[in-house]
Amino acid sequence: MTEGEGTAAQLRDSASTYQRRQRWPKVASIRAASREGRTCLNVYIIIPALGNAWMGDLDLPDLNATIRNLTLQDGSAASGSTKSTVASVLRRLFAWAREERIIPVNPALELRTGWGGSVRRRVIIPSIPQVLRLAEALDVFKKGLGDVAMVLAFTGLRWEEAVAVLIGSVSLEGQCMTIERTASESGGRRDVRDDMKTRAAVRTVMIPDIAMPAVRRLVDRGAAGREQGRLYARLINGDRGGYLGYATWRKYLSLAHGYTAAHQDGPVRYTAHELRHVCASLLIASGATDMQVAHQMGHSKVETTKNIYGHLFAQDRASVLDAMNEAVSRLYAYETPEPGSEGTDEQAA
Repeated sequence: MTEGEGTAAQLRDSASTYQRRQRWPKVASIRAASREGRTCLNVYIIIPALGNAWMGDLDLPDLNATIRNLTLQDGSAASGSTKSTVASVLRRLFAWAREERIIPVNPALELRTGWGGSVRRRVIIPSIPQVLRLAEALDVFKKGLGDVAMVLAFTGLRWEEAVAVLIGSVSLEGQCMTIERTASESGGRRDVRDDMKTRAAVRTVMIPDIAMPAVRRLVDRGAAGREQGRLYARLINGDRGGYLGYATWRKYLSLAHGYTAAHQDGPVRYTAHELRHVCASLLIASGATDMQVAHQMGHSKVETTKNIYGHLFAQDRASVLDAMNEAVSRLYAYETPEPGSEGTDEQAA
C-alpha cells in the first residue's frame, strides 16, 4: 500500500469511527502541529471526514474529495455555497500553517473554492389562492396578521423591512411606500436602523390593488393610538403599538399552517420569505424587466434576480416573441409610407 492510499484509508477509518460515536456528525478537529510538537493548533470545522488526520499528511486530492462528498447533519448533500465556505476556511487554515512552517508545502493552495454556489436556484412560487387562505387562517388566531401576510406577499418586502416601515413612508394615493429602514433582533433586543444593507435596498415599492385594502386596514388600525404619542408609528405594529417581533409572527404562522391542513386542498406552509416570491412572479408575468424586478425586490445586482427567478423569465419566452412580432408589425406600418406619398413629398420639395 502506497503512502497516499494509506492516508486515504486513514481518513475513511477515522470518519467511520467518528460517525459510529455520534448519530449526527457535528464537528471534527484537524491537528496542526510540527513534527517536533513545538506548535499545536486545534481548528474545529464542519468536516468530520478529515477526522484527526495530521494536516501534513493530507494532499490536494484528499481535500477535494472530502469537500465534494460533504454532507449535512441529516445526511443530505451540502449545497455549493456551503462547500465553497468550507473550502475557503481550509485554504486559510493551510496558508497559516505554511506561514508558521508547520507544514513544508501547502496542499490547499490550488483547492477549489467554486463549488456551484452560483448555480441558479429554483424557488417555490406561492399561489395566490393559497396566500389568501393563509391570510384568512392567520386572522382566525390573531386579527390583523392576515393583512401582514398580504403586504409581504404582494409588495415583496423582507420581514425586517416590513416591520420597520413608518406610517409617513406609506402613500395611499400613490400606492407606494418608501423603504429606508430595517429592523433586527438579537438576544432579545430589537433594533431599528436607518442604514440599509445595500444602497439598492433603499427604494420605492409599489403596492398592487389586491394589497391596498390590507394596507389601509393596517394604517387605520393604529390611528387612535398614534395621535397620543409615539406608539403605532409603523405600518405593522404589535399589540400595544410597539414592535411586532418575529417570534410572535412565527407562533401564529405555525398555528395557521395547522389550521389550513384541514382544507381539501391541503396545508399551506409558506414562510415570511417565501411569501415575497409572489410579488416577483407577478412582476415577471406582467412583463416587467429584470431591472424593474430587481428594484422592487431590493436586489443590489440584476444577477441575483436572474439567479433566483431566471426560470420564470424563461417560461415567458412565448409571450416575449408575440410582443416582438406585434412591435415589428406596428413599427413597420408606422414607418412604411403610403403609396403616392413619397412622390407628393418630392413634388412639394
